[in-house]
Amino acid sequence: MSHESSSKQAIWYLEGAVDESGQVFRVPVGRLPFRIGRETGLELSLPSQVISSYHAELSLEGKRLMISDLGSTNGTFVNKIPVDSRAPLKDGDIVQFATLPFRVRLTETGAIDALLSSTAIIDTKLTEQMTENLRKLRALLDQEAVTQLFQPIVGLSDSEILGYEVLGRGNYEGLPGGIYDLFELAKPLGAEVDLSLVLRRQSVAACGSLAGEHCYFLNTHPAELLDDTLIASLQDARAAWPDLKIAVEIHESAVTDPTGIKELQRELESLEMLLVYDDFGAGQARLVELAEVPPAFLKFDRSLIQDIDTAQAARVRLLEGLVKMALELEISIIAEGIERPEEMAICRDLGFTHGQGFLFAVPRPYEERDGARVPPPLDADP
Repeated sequence: MSHESSSKQAIWYLEGAVDESGQVFRVPVGRLPFRIGRETGLELSLPSQVISSYHAELSLEGKRLMISDLGSTNGTFVNKIPVDSRAPLKDGDIVQFATLPFRVRLTETGAIDALLSSTAIIDTKLTEQMTENLRKLRALLDQEAVTQLFQPIVGLSDSEILGYEVLGRGNYEGLPGGIYDLFELAKPLGAEVDLSLVLRRQSVAACGSLAGEHCYFLNTHPAELLDDTLIASLQDARAAWPDLKIAVEIHESAVTDPTGIKELQRELESLEMLLVYDDFGAGQARLVELAEVPPAFLKFDRSLIQDIDTAQAARVRLLEGLVKMALELEISIIAEGIERPEEMAICRDLGFTHGQGFLFAVPRPYEERDGARVPPPLDADP
């Protein structure tokens, strides 16, 4: 065997446009597993809103290249056939991630020049599945086909229900009910704000029909903070339900502009609504913003709470310090994701006044009781 033939090595490539510009690139499939998605830092990052954060993955099975769909919202296709879980690939196949297609190429190190000179422009039309999903989503928005689940927020010392977080769900045949999947579908349409408005409008109407004096915690989408959409919708809610107790949750990642958040807080106060920072500690804790614009409630992310009873001392000290700071700012604090009595006990000892999680109740619809609609009770006495 000659030295030239023994040094040749088979190399897999993906050939296609990595964005909507149409410019074609060749991406070698190097380190395996080879992950494709919208997240940065992946082997192939596709900055398109139709691509899921972790969309698909390439791997080798012997010498055969395999593709796996990672539960993507808009699908993975091989030669226009949906990939249910895994599928083999061969040289010349067209693999499509939502609307972005790539040609699979197999070559040898000695044939790279031939590969680079043989690129073809590949059609990037929407798949039938994607088109149908977007049509259904538009119908969902037009019909406001959503429903609500309620999860109680409970006092850790007395087990009294302070209020309920209202969790929207889709209710349209052929579309996922999960809220994160729906927002993934909404991105290509630029309809995240529209979806959030529909969810909140229907949530407020549902809460207004319930008996009792609970406070209802309503979610927002970060895109709503970029214009007057959020305030206008809350003004409409207050006009329709003047006595409803409402707390507005803003995700920690959106709390980046103290001036803007302070203005939002003033608007909420004028509407007799409360400001809540949600998922605190999930990413970069916004300590400066927390001090400058302290909310009525601060919800600590479940990542800080989970297994806190068995956590290393450093993590407990971190949580203890954040709790102490919030209490010094006179903020009411809520521990999210409590699932076990041991977690609840530690949270209570650290100073948390309230908790939320499966230990108290799973999210459920409202109930009909004695001719009235009521929010669901606790699953059991924790």
